[in-house]
Amino acid sequence: MSVNGDDERGRVVSDVDDGVLVLRLESPRTLNALSSGMLTDLARAIRDASDTPEIRGLVVTGTGDRAFSSGDDLRETRAFVERHGIEALSALFDSVTEAVLASSIPCVAAINGLAVGGAAELTLCFDRRIGSTQAAYRFPESAMGFTISNASSVLLPALVGRSEALDLVLSGRDVDAQDCSRIGLLDEVVAANALLLRCRQLIHTWTPDGNTAHLHLPLLRPALSTVQPAFRAERDAAQRAWQSGSMESQMRRFER
Repeated sequence: MSVNGDDERGRVVSDVDDGVLVLRLESPRTLNALSSGMLTDLARAIRDASDTPEIRGLVVTGTGDRAFSSGDDLRETRAFVERHGIEALSALFDSVTEAVLASSIPCVAAINGLAVGGAAELTLCFDRRIGSTQAAYRFPESAMGFTISNASSVLLPALVGRSEALDLVLSGRDVDAQDCSRIGLLDEVVAANALLLRCRQLIHTWTPDGNTAHLHLPLLRPALSTVQPAFRAERDAAQRAWQSGSMESQMRRFER
């Protein structure tokens, strides 16, 4: 097992079991909220896994049974944006999507609880999203004065349809595991104690000895040329939201 990051700002804990790399988002005090360091470490770990011959595939999940991740760590975000700019924050989230789509191995998201905002959006590019019965999705950005990320402007409608995607983003409603499965956000729902086992089984099914998964993945995944225009459009929207003051005022609420 290895650990990237620190307890104060959250960390990504990695472990390899039977050829499957499991990456756990860990920041228990904030329901696994994503700091800038965690996003950097997550994207790096996904990229590095492709260069490790003994790894057949990878799984990203959250620590505990309450949340996959509560999204952006808003206590850190305002200072980060003031120092580096809103585009730099968007680029950190987008780097995870880029790493998954460029990976030569299957990437599975194990949704062990609530997935919110940017954390929900970064799962949309994964090759499979498997949830526990406690899984739920929420896209709260519009009501909070934020904007969506991770090419979800194209990936979310591709999964659930334009009308459903519009409702999910504008309403910000919670979608439980059963509804996630019905509309296409989750591909499977299993018992919480079977979640990681099912992810490992799937990866082994997809990667028997002598397989050509590495050749089929780029054929069947969304192309980077498709998502890059979405990245640019979403970064422009984020810039306008930041300049309007709506994002900053919401961030200040979380600093109190």
